Amino acid sequence: MVYDIRSAEQKRQTRKVLIIRLSIFFCVCLVLLGLSVWLSQLRSVQIDTVTISGATVLPVQDLEKEAQRVLVGKYWFMFPKTNVFLYPQKEVEHVLSEKFPRIQTFSSAVVDNHILSITVTEREPFALWCDTIPTTTVIPQCYFLDKNGFVFDHAPQFSGDAYFKYYGILPYEAPIGSYYLSSTTRFHELSKFVETAKTLNITPLYISAKDQNSFELYVFGGGKILFDGTENMVKVSDRLSALLKTQNLVPREEGALLVDYIDLRFGNKMFFKPKAQ
Repeated sequence: MVYDIRSAEQKRQTRKVLIIRLSIFFCVCLVLLGLSVWLSQLRSVQIDTVTISGATVLPVQDLEKEAQRVLVGKYWFMFPKTNVFLYPQKEVEHVLSEKFPRIQTFSSAVVDNHILSITVTEREPFALWCDTIPTTTVIPQCYFLDKNGFVFDHAPQFSGDAYFKYYGILPYEAPIGSYYLSSTTRFHELSKFVETAKTLNITPLYISAKDQNSFELYVFGGGKILFDGTENMVKVSDRLSALLKTQNLVPREEGALLVDYIDLRFGNKMFFKPKAQ
């Protein structure tokens, strides 16, 4: 067996050089990391103020406090979340939107190097969702819906019919943050159906839904219209219009249905029950 002293020495030298290079590399990394941490904590790149604009109903101070709360702490115990280049923009947006469902849109930017400026727009009330149909003994709890059918806030007790009302489907205990229908497009079509019904000399009062498919539209003067929410609502409107005109089910002056109900759930086969005389 031949032992090559020069080959062994070369291997030792190679390992030594490799160890030195790795040591230098890790030292450089540590220096760069320390420098990055130091730079990230400089006063000149820290957010020290949060401002909110665009809020009219939401409490501005609560929004600012919640945003400031998200900025507390550091990433990996080293980099402050208040750093103008590292602040958690998406987290701020998510937390505010979750805690304040009335927020519809959100944008943020750092101005003057120290101020996190947040601009929000609020959802506008379009209709109401109520947990139960009012009676002489029960006062319902109602909530605001926006134009997409999203429940975003408690509503005060209204007198009269300031907003059209929807009932059913949603969880009674915690509806805020839910959509009345799983599809916003379907809610738009449902709203359009209500508006179309107003042009047929009847006055819609509210809609009650047993599930996502089965709906009942209650109208002024008594009576209701049954329909399937999965259908094309334009076709449902057309069938209702044709039936009201051909059967003369609505008096010209009062605008109250002359039937207990109209059932539009079976395509072109439409049924109605006259009111008892």
